[in-house]
Amino acid sequence: MWPPGFSEHQLDDYDVEQNETTPWLQHTGWPRLFHNRPLGIIAATAKKPKSAWNEDYLLGQWHDMALRSPAPVEAQLRVILRGVDLMIDRATFTLAKTSYRSRCWLNTYWKDDFWPHEFKVVKCLERYVDVWKRFICYVFRVQHFQTHQQQDICNLRLGSDQTIMMRHVLYLVTLLQREGTYYDWNPDEGCDGDDDERGDSDYEDDDDDEDDPRTDEKHINECGRVETEVHSNGNDAHYDMNDGRDESSINSTFCLPSGLWLHLSDAIFQLSMMFWTYQEPTGDMSASTIIHFTAVLGPSAPFQKPKPNGRETC
Repeated sequence: MWPPGFSEHQLDDYDVEQNETTPWLQHTGWPRLFHNRPLGIIAATAKKPKSAWNEDYLLGQWHDMALRSPAPVEAQLRVILRGVDLMIDRATFTLAKTSYRSRCWLNTYWKDDFWPHEFKVVKCLERYVDVWKRFICYVFRVQHFQTHQQQDICNLRLGSDQTIMMRHVLYLVTLLQREGTYYDWNPDEGCDGDDDERGDSDYEDDDDDEDDPRTDEKHINECGRVETEVHSNGNDAHYDMNDGRDESSINSTFCLPSGLWLHLSDAIFQLSMMFWTYQEPTGDMSASTIIHFTAVLGPSAPFQKPKPNGRETC
């Protein structure tokens, strides 16, 4: 099933068996999807940003030219990944504050038959979030490519609605960078690479024009349709019927973000939902960006450390 010339790029038989010929990777057909495309660049595009600041990220060589993700894009990705953390923290906190009975109904498949097994956080959440962060990095880097590069390099075409929402996320990131605000920032959290220090100057913007805050707020509400209402459920404590655990004690240190960070986490959640729930009208699953990314995970495993020339292809 492999295209001509692909076998020369395979690793040992064990790695091939584990990484390339599993039923799922066969189903995604990534060798066909990425035929004659630079696997090293594709794999590098799906990596989380390094913690070094103000440095371009070399993706590889494309047509004898160095293809880089500019330092400003990498800085934006670090802010976005912090927004992903906030999104996950809010979701797990909400789940922890939800009653046992409600969580069981969430996990029940039939409306008339109550299933006494609660919906809970999966044990592989950390790995799942790590993969989702790589997905977010991948789509935002590809979105920064020129249109012909998106197709020629990654064989990906983002939807118009997805692109609009991504631009809104980047708009919120720009506002946060302009304000120089960060939410309990850990420069190494969610990033790969060095332990370089980050100063406030990394968030400085060269544009001297100050935007009208009312205009910013109008854009947030209209473009992102982000309207947030915080509903208090009082101080009701929910007890697990199985172990009697007080759910109100879970994530007790979590504090709901405010201002732009709240808007950013909402926008990232909306964008994530757009990717999670997308269905191609024709029924073509390959048109889904998430399905496309499952194929990206194919070359990402054996090609995480591309060769210096970055020219390995299917």
